[in-house]
Amino acid sequence: MGMSAVEQKLWKRIEQFSLDDATASFSFTRRLSRDNDWRLAYADRVVTEYKRFMFLAVCAGHPVTPSDQVDQAWHLHLIYTHSYWKQFCDEVLGQPIHHGPTKGGNQERSKFTDWYERTKQSYHEKFGEVPPDDIWPDSEMRFGDDIHFQRINVRRNWVIPKPRFPFPKFKKQTWWISAAFLPVLLIAWSPFDLPGKPFLVFYAVLAMIAFVFAWGVRLAMTADGSQRWATSKLNGKLGVSSLAYLGGGTKRLLQSAVFELMAHGLVKSSGQKLKIVKSGVNLEASHGSLSATAKSIYQKLDSLAQRRLGAAEQLSFTEIKRATRLAVARVSGNLVGAGLVHSRVKRFNIGLISSVIMASILVLGVMRIYQAVIGNRPFGFLVIEMLFVFAGMVILAATTPLRTKTGKRVLKEEIDKLPSLKTKSDSNTDLQPQFMAASIGLLGVGCLAGSVWEPFSADVKNVTSSITYGDSSGWGGCGTDGGCGGGGCGGCGGCGGCGG
Repeated sequence: MGMSAVEQKLWKRIEQFSLDDATASFSFTRRLSRDNDWRLAYADRVVTEYKRFMFLAVCAGHPVTPSDQVDQAWHLHLIYTHSYWKQFCDEVLGQPIHHGPTKGGNQERSKFTDWYERTKQSYHEKFGEVPPDDIWPDSEMRFGDDIHFQRINVRRNWVIPKPRFPFPKFKKQTWWISAAFLPVLLIAWSPFDLPGKPFLVFYAVLAMIAFVFAWGVRLAMTADGSQRWATSKLNGKLGVSSLAYLGGGTKRLLQSAVFELMAHGLVKSSGQKLKIVKSGVNLEASHGSLSATAKSIYQKLDSLAQRRLGAAEQLSFTEIKRATRLAVARVSGNLVGAGLVHSRVKRFNIGLISSVIMASILVLGVMRIYQAVIGNRPFGFLVIEMLFVFAGMVILAATTPLRTKTGKRVLKEEIDKLPSLKTKSDSNTDLQPQFMAASIGLLGVGCLAGSVWEPFSADVKNVTSSITYGDSSGWGGCGTDGGCGGGGCGGCGGCGGCGG
């Protein structure tokens, strides 16, 4: 069915509305992330789903009920009374949307279950896609597990999760986990009966086989991503930030963003810090082509300058991390959803399982050393071999693949496009800043060599040399305070607003 012209205008207003105050050191999305123990990228996705839910509250034509995750965003937004009632309801939605808890009982549960299913159906009709199941779970989960959250003080209480069998996240990886412990079964054959030199040869060969096997496991566990990429809205529309993250993760993205700001004359380097050059610039009016990550860095610098009476403030590494955390999380989360990069959880699992394979070889070596100590025999060469095994384990753990198989293919395609893009650049100014920012993202800062932008190379490297914080991913768990029990008109909506 899709959206009518009027609904498209409404959705554009909702989509452009920001719940995050650019001047706040602790934004709405970060608070939502902290209060629910979600990763920032996941909290940002929940905010997007909250906006979609509020659109449905106005336009669905029937009572609507949010998922628990969306409900947590709604709860928090209601605390920001001016933002919710004045700016969002009055100016954006054009009508009030009230939130009311369930009255309880089986009748209410049945009602809200029906509304919840209708809400997801309308979601599909209006937005042309199925609601993401990690934010919009099925009704059994929504009105089962998700209503048992409680608010607790984690400084006074330990939270120990109950074991759940089988582990759903590892179902597809059971074979790999089992295979990781196969070398331990060699104990049944008792290789410890081998004398010194034969055992060293045996151990070296076994270690090489284990490394190759672990590498093969890693390749087998690397996701494909082609199906998600085929239906992704990013297909054919990757921006500078997405290209930079795809090319080299967080650090490459920050290098690209810092270059953008320097190339536009908005900031300059001061050793390993950034210093603002022009304060109070309306980026949307004069520098609309800047990436969201670059804008986040500038806005933080500008906010510091405004608060400190216009002083040319410098941005430390910690402030750069804080300023770009949400922007980076959005980029990485979008690429995870598009099937181009792995989530942090996926990368952790790949690194863990391949490392356990090598760790089992180390266990075998430790047992042999114990045998040598008991028998008063030398074991120096074995220790050297074990150091190589440990190095292999570290390599496997530290080099887990960022990109999926589709991500690798798309990256190669984008790099192949660079020569053709270069021919389209303005010859009078050599290479345009946006083109070079994308090039840095795909190839690294070294691509500035030989261009008019070469003097910026050392500055960009200095500013980003110590920025090593981890990549974000788009996953998370469930929230707290699930006592609302759903919602809808007369429930989580009301005042005539939920039904449209």
